[in-house]
Amino acid sequence: MKNYLILIIGSIVLFSCVHHPNPSPDSIEDYKLKFSSTGKLEEMKKGVYGMGYTTDGKYLYGINGSVMGHFIKSGISTGSMKQSGEYVGGTNTRRVTLSNPTAHLFRYSIEDDKWSVIPNILKPKKYTSAEFVNGKIYVFNGQESEFNDNRDYRTAVKGVEIVDPYLSKVSIVKNNPNPVWYSGSAVWNNKIYTFGGALNESQHSNKLHVLDTVNETWRRLTDMPEHKQTRGEIVNSVLYVFGGYNGTVLSKMHTYNIEKDEWQYIGKLPFGISANAITKHGDFIWLVGDYNRLSMVGAFNTKTNKFHVIKSNMMGRRHAGAEVIGNKLYIFGGNRESSGSFLTSIQAADIIEIEKLLLQE
Repeated sequence: MKNYLILIIGSIVLFSCVHHPNPSPDSIEDYKLKFSSTGKLEEMKKGVYGMGYTTDGKYLYGINGSVMGHFIKSGISTGSMKQSGEYVGGTNTRRVTLSNPTAHLFRYSIEDDKWSVIPNILKPKKYTSAEFVNGKIYVFNGQESEFNDNRDYRTAVKGVEIVDPYLSKVSIVKNNPNPVWYSGSAVWNNKIYTFGGALNESQHSNKLHVLDTVNETWRRLTDMPEHKQTRGEIVNSVLYVFGGYNGTVLSKMHTYNIEKDEWQYIGKLPFGISANAITKHGDFIWLVGDYNRLSMVGAFNTKTNKFHVIKSNMMGRRHAGAEVIGNKLYIFGGNRESSGSFLTSIQAADIIEIEKLLLQE
């Protein structure tokens, strides 16, 4: 009888183990990415949006961008000038709040949780692209502003600035075959690929160029399928480009095979995306923020060509900077409105768990 009871109990335990396994990890749909609260990490010295951004693995860099400034003007008629959504009225001298392109380089130490500013090192501009290669930061493109006759004239920067961030100086200025603003850029094998961008307020580029940073020569490659301002990253010699803007917010995804010099359409995002930040980690590309969906966080798996919207507690922002250092995704700066919004906050989230879930799909 005793042996019979032992057999029955053992069978029940075995049945429970087979049919009631340990709980599985959260599903991708249920997972919520936890960013540090705003204010936990030291905030930037100035609120800034539309900056270039990059990392050397130790520091985060925000390059140029738009900061709050002021403009003194007299004798302006009511409603004759509009800058960053603010109208100037009356005919008296007034101090007007503006969104001014900055010449600063912002640097954040991960180890010390400390922001510093290298002031007035660059040409003032916003909507730049930046990449770190062999100890130097290459700063591409951007939008310059000049005020004349109560108008804001916007033009694309023609040069490329090469910055030594450790010596705090610009070492070289090179020509640029495709002057635009809000272009994409990505690095592969010490070569920098630049693509797309706005030529002016109504025209956009579809050109793709590569800069060999060793011999400092440019080469034009096969044009993108769409004229647009956009962002992208390179993983395993393939450039991935997502959505963008050309008067319309776009949702198409394309890849460019570096070895074959060929573009390929790979599908659509679930919605159009623009004014987003982008960065990569291993086989994943992270898209953060959006002009309309400010709190959007998306992860693209380059192994499966699948895009996932990830729930998170990130403070919504557009035109921000984003980079991954270690296993943490950092998002900083940006704005929340078309005018009068200059964010100083930085948030970080550990992305290793969600990437493990994505690898199981």
